[in-house]
Amino acid sequence: MMRSFERTKIRPIKPEDKTVFTMIPAPLLEISEEDSECNIHEIITSSQYAGQIRVKRDKLFINLALFKEFFDHSLNELVIDMQEVLEHKRCADVSAVMLVVGFAECELLTKTVKQRFPQKKVFVPNEGGLSVLRGAVIYGHTPQIVSSRICNYTYGIAVSKPFKTDVMPMDKCYEHDGELWCRDMFEISYKIDTVVNIGDKKQIELNDTFLTPEVQHRRKEPLRVDIVISDKEDPTFITDEGCRKHAMITVQPPKGQWPQIVRGYVEFEIAGTEMIGSYINSETNDRTSIIIEFLPRIEHRVGNDSERRRVFDPDRIDTDNE
Repeated sequence: MMRSFERTKIRPIKPEDKTVFTMIPAPLLEISEEDSECNIHEIITSSQYAGQIRVKRDKLFINLALFKEFFDHSLNELVIDMQEVLEHKRCADVSAVMLVVGFAECELLTKTVKQRFPQKKVFVPNEGGLSVLRGAVIYGHTPQIVSSRICNYTYGIAVSKPFKTDVMPMDKCYEHDGELWCRDMFEISYKIDTVVNIGDKKQIELNDTFLTPEVQHRRKEPLRVDIVISDKEDPTFITDEGCRKHAMITVQPPKGQWPQIVRGYVEFEIAGTEMIGSYINSETNDRTSIIIEFLPRIEHRVGNDSERRRVFDPDRIDTDNE
């Protein structure tokens, strides 16, 4: 039945058409009649779709207006997403839209897109349903074919910096090793909308000290580096609006205890659909790395608002020293 509906979905609609039909298997009719103790015509007559659908032999006839309603939600969501993409400054010179995958062959989709974006040339390639599959196969065999990507967020780490009374809030001030520091600072590595290439690397120096008696117990504790993201270009603090923790690198002390002065750096490397975050100890050259998903996804949509989220998979952490 689903295969038949897929064929109905892409079948051209003529101006004189009032209904569309799809095949309905006889066993389904038998099951519905056994469960409801009514024949299919009685079921339809007593439902909210009376007068809008009917069954004749092995065909289910659907009123054209009702059939179009099936696609209203998905078409509206698609148009919203396309509008968001096409209004971005990177797409200012986009003049054409190519529709692919099976849904692209649906006349309702092509008409909707052409009506909502009349200034764009909209076309569907031959065998558009196979376009994504072919692209996936090509990318699987030759991943370097996609040589650059766009940062959908600003990436960085949470750090502390020497406290400056005139520019830093007092609620973030704390004392460490006899000096005043400001916590929760957002140290930027890659900014949102930056074009990055596979193999690109950026480093952020990250040091720590354990000089006073009050902090000696911390020398045996792991060093934790919070990787943070923001949908703003220049966040100052990791607590600013639009910022969130994305991942964490956990580094064990060498030989069970950190030296009094620890020197190292965090490195971000672009690796296709992933980013590799590493902490490198400058003294020992030990490296602790995690793999971070670099592609955004839609978590949920409330009304017309969507939120892009990164996916961090803790099961893919690699903390082996190299």
